[in-house]
Amino acid sequence: MKIPNQVEISNKIEQLLSQPLRSVSDVARAIVLRFAQQIDSLSKQVWVNPLTYQDTGMSGSFARYFQSELETSMVQIADWKMPSKSRALAGKPESLQNIREIAKNAGAQWYVYGTYWEQDDKVKLIVTMRDVDTNKVIAGTDLVFDTTALDKNMTLKPANYESALIAQQAFEEGQIVSGQLNLEVWSDRGNENLLYTEGEVMKVYVRVNRECYIRLLYILADGRWTLLYDNYFIDKSKVNQVIEIPTEFECSPPFGAEMLVVIARTDKFSKPNTIVEDGYEFLDIDPQLTPEISARSLASEIRKGRGFKEKKESAVSIQNQGFQSNLNNNIITDSIRQEFEKNNISLSLNATVSTITESSEWIITDLNNMQTYLLKMEDNFISISKIQQTESKLMITTMPK
Repeated sequence: MKIPNQVEISNKIEQLLSQPLRSVSDVARAIVLRFAQQIDSLSKQVWVNPLTYQDTGMSGSFARYFQSELETSMVQIADWKMPSKSRALAGKPESLQNIREIAKNAGAQWYVYGTYWEQDDKVKLIVTMRDVDTNKVIAGTDLVFDTTALDKNMTLKPANYESALIAQQAFEEGQIVSGQLNLEVWSDRGNENLLYTEGEVMKVYVRVNRECYIRLLYILADGRWTLLYDNYFIDKSKVNQVIEIPTEFECSPPFGAEMLVVIARTDKFSKPNTIVEDGYEFLDIDPQLTPEISARSLASEIRKGRGFKEKKESAVSIQNQGFQSNLNNNIITDSIRQEFEKNNISLSLNATVSTITESSEWIITDLNNMQTYLLKMEDNFISISKIQQTESKLMITTMPK
């Protein structure tokens, strides 16, 4: 096969881009030609990751189709090779397996990733190519095309996008990041831009830096929240080791955006309210609640009390002096800091507060001092307890064949 020189490539680009981009194939070819124009070295192996819808970690059927078209165009136009996907995903991954590491395992020299954004009746792609060894950007481009280029049944985002976004935001609002308990979670395809097709199997791995209990919650595309594992204990012998969750997740209906939430804590979790269907435990959802309130309520429930130990005599309490309003607004005032100081607790200036249950429960995370505190209203006092709990989540898009 004759490899085009730079002049020929430039002429092809100008010729292609002077015409309307009438199909996804045209868009893929344009991206490859723009990349090729920026790169002198050809005949490399390139790992292509699915693009995601905006910065949500979710995607529609367009992402899978465009990935395939981009790979085809790279082979046909630039003589770039596609590395073995089975090689990339073989064995137990020993790290978070981000895109770069997966590409390296596959034997690729470059890797490609990006996002796409809706702009009225147009779609904007932002695509980047990096060197696997150095991680330096070697090519990048953006491109806008009309939505008329999409096939009739092609979607840009999952059908349950709105509900998935609500669930995602519910967990972000009250997320705990403990300074002394570290949790890593990833799948056999990494932890970014995860896309699985019907029949494919996902494996999940975790790693923690101390003994703890693990809770796994999976939010299905149909909005049901299922409790997969509760109080899964990781003992001292498995600390800082890669632990494969003893369940393989097969991609099956309903399809759409789904989320795996993993919560780790040093004490056992308290049992959430669940109902059993077909052998699975689902969180009991109140149908009268709006989706937003329901998601926040369930997120709070899955963390609820968070299995925290009952208050002991040594626990700290401060008198409520109108602190609730500021805490609800995620504000740590000087008065609150002074009350902490009176109890020999120093909060750094970078400490943050998030609301678990309005006017009754809050979390203060102080990463500088590597401490996390649970605040709970009890009569007219606010109890303060140190906790060690953290969480992580994976956004997963599932699709039919």
